[in-house]
Amino acid sequence: MALSSRGKSGSGMDFGLNPRIRARRNKKQRRELSEDQKIEIREAFDLFDTDKSGIIDYHELRVAMRALGF
Repeated sequence: MALSSRGKSGSGMDFGLNPRIRARRNKKQRRELSEDQKIEIREAFDLFDTDKSGIIDYHELRVAMRALGF
């Protein structure tokens, strides 16, 4: 049972290879964060960005993950 050039098998089964159908199935409405939520995330980020570089490097991420219990 070989796949044809269209990506469908001879048995008529669909293995999720049709991107048009998959795109329709995965569409979800995006929710926006409120300003309070954005501020809270920024404050939490700043706690772990100890060198104030604007990114969390490996060592800072490790500290953050331990603080979260991972």
